[in-house]
Amino acid sequence: MERKKVLTIAEVYRLGYSSAKKVDIPNTFTEIDDTAFGECKSLKSITIPSSITKIGDNAFSHCTSLQNINIPNSVTTIGFSAFSHCISLQSITIPNSVVNIGAFAFVKCTSLKNINIPDSIVTIGTFTFQNCTSLESINIPNSVTVIDDYVFYGCKSLKSVRIPDNVTVIDDYVFCGCKSLKSVTIPNNIIKIGNNAFENCRSLESIIIPNSVKKIGNCAFKNCTLLRNVINSNHNIEVGNYAFYNCPIAI
Repeated sequence: MERKKVLTIAEVYRLGYSSAKKVDIPNTFTEIDDTAFGECKSLKSITIPSSITKIGDNAFSHCTSLQNINIPNSVTTIGFSAFSHCISLQSITIPNSVVNIGAFAFVKCTSLKNINIPDSIVTIGTFTFQNCTSLESINIPNSVTVIDDYVFYGCKSLKSVRIPDNVTVIDDYVFCGCKSLKSVTIPNNIIKIGNNAFENCRSLESIIIPNSVKKIGNCAFKNCTLLRNVINSNHNIEVGNYAFYNCPIAI
């Protein structure tokens, strides 16, 4: 069995990567360790070889000059907060080999405009894309069954989203503060819309809530100031406090 070799923060400094603008990781390494490139603020470009299987927690956190990255199809895990606060990151390719994206992975990647999530992903963890303020579109595959709370919180440029058929709950604050969101497709399997799920979605004009929904949480559509048309024929639905507060509609 081949022994794994981890690229640690100590190795990053020893190899002179900590102040480099461009890095080609040798294919002798199999993992990028936790915080290995954390706060390498000069790093603009990095080549990850196909020998790498894991990108650790905070591996590239606060690499504020990093502009784009291609993840090879050998990688199976992207760790907690792996690319958080990479404010110059414009594009990233996530291959089908990835089965786990950690919570907070892309928090405050404020230049990231679009991203495709591969159909190998089942769960999108909490806060994954929070405050990705330039994110305009995202493809969520049908493999996804869980979209955790706060995932797209503050993604103020996101214009449309289709929630996959296998998701049953829209968790708390998932789309809160998505001020440009005009179109949302909610599948028939959804049974609950969480607290503050669409709060401050100020461009949302209409929404179809399927009959499968049993509960709409507190403040779910609060301050959706253009929301005039809510279509739902389930008269037994439980509607939380202030669910449609400051919306020009009655339900």
